[in-house]
Amino acid sequence: MKRALLFMLLFVSVDGIPQNNINAIDRLFKHAVNIENENPLLAQSEALEVILLSRQQHYKKGLMLGNLFISESYVRSKDWEKALFYATEAEKNTAATDSYYMSKALRLKGLGLGQLGFYQTATTQLDKAVYYANKIKNENDKNRSLGFIYADFAINHEEKDQQEDSVKFFYEKSHTFFMKMGATNPHKNRCLAFSNVNLGSFYLKKRQFQKAETHLQFAAEHAKKLKLDFIKIQALSDLGSLHYYQEDYLAAKEYYLQALSEAKKKQRTFYINDLYYNLFRVYAELEVPDSSKYYRIQYIALNDSLANFHKRAVKTSLRLFLDEEQDHMQLSFKKLSFIIVICVLVILLSCIYIKINYKKFSKTLLKKWEIEKLLKEKRELIKQLKSRSKNKEADTKKIVQLAIEGSPLFFVKFKEMYPEFCDKITEKSPAIVYNELKFCALLKLRFSTKEIATYTKSTLKAVESKKYRLRKKLNIPSEVDLYEWIAEM
Repeated sequence: MKRALLFMLLFVSVDGIPQNNINAIDRLFKHAVNIENENPLLAQSEALEVILLSRQQHYKKGLMLGNLFISESYVRSKDWEKALFYATEAEKNTAATDSYYMSKALRLKGLGLGQLGFYQTATTQLDKAVYYANKIKNENDKNRSLGFIYADFAINHEEKDQQEDSVKFFYEKSHTFFMKMGATNPHKNRCLAFSNVNLGSFYLKKRQFQKAETHLQFAAEHAKKLKLDFIKIQALSDLGSLHYYQEDYLAAKEYYLQALSEAKKKQRTFYINDLYYNLFRVYAELEVPDSSKYYRIQYIALNDSLANFHKRAVKTSLRLFLDEEQDHMQLSFKKLSFIIVICVLVILLSCIYIKINYKKFSKTLLKKWEIEKLLKEKRELIKQLKSRSKNKEADTKKIVQLAIEGSPLFFVKFKEMYPEFCDKITEKSPAIVYNELKFCALLKLRFSTKEIATYTKSTLKAVESKKYRLRKKLNIPSEVDLYEWIAEM
């Protein structure tokens, strides 16, 4: 009797350990959520701990919540590679019956893919997110989810430079869903701050300053009250740009400096980069050369670092997405194989007397499937190649426009599009300098002598002299066309 009692006590004690661990994980996650506004980096660290402990305990809900939390954290920092990675991990641990969290994971995936340039796939993910959001029973949660999804549609449309009407439609639709939330809902004001900063940014780009200022002031005030640092940074930065466009440079400077202080405090690197550029411009207008030069140097250094980071992010994200697609394909293949085996068994049992004819028919059918599969793959490849060609043409137009405007982004974007060009030129002449490489970039884009002179504010004679010196450095014979030689690079 004593042994039986001891065994029962031991069993209860051992069985209680996992539940205690799960409760501890839930408490740690709740703490991360509570400190997110005050200390986002510590909250992120605690969420990573939640993921680690949940993996050890095989606690799928903990894995889902932890990954969603970190994905959203990286969205606020505009670190799209990591945001996409953690959203994908969250989806893997979310049950299809959990409509709220499934729609959230798909929404974050769609946003990340869109910001990394995979617009078609992003749209597919966001469409799926809408499907799951509409299945949410709680009306407040449904309206909140749909509000964020349609905001992400707008952001991706804006990133792809689609028509302003469609961007405005999605932003206003997002705002409408947030307005439908109950007045006492604790999330409503946070959501409205988010939708107002989006609308303010949109109207700012359209130069509708009065509407923009109304939305941005609303967003800044509510973000300050609710301690939403990323919305506050965006609202202050946009208010700075609004005053910059209105040539009120002192007010613009103050808003930019406030936003930069907040961004540095919360370590929002991508916001810091934009603010360096804006402060460089505003100090140039205020004729404060030392400050203008300082922020220009800060911007160039950070921008080069972020450009390299973005390249790695796109490659990693594409590999991540392809791995996921491969997993789905393997699962589908196993299901298909199982179905084929069952069908073959049924046919063999019922049609033994036509065994020889069946073998011939089976071979013909398999060949047909293979041909259809091959044709489908070819069509998809042609479609992808056409899409890439269109994207490259659009990117080239953007780079040309940056060159015409004399933007400091011109050469950064050029190197992104033609990553090997500068290396090849440098191999030909190691002594070549930065400005000469930039001049080669203009020749690569087929700018004429007159156009180069106009856009670089030089004389025709100065441009011709540059061409002559470039020929000597690169050892290009006089009878060889310089443009053709550059094009072959």
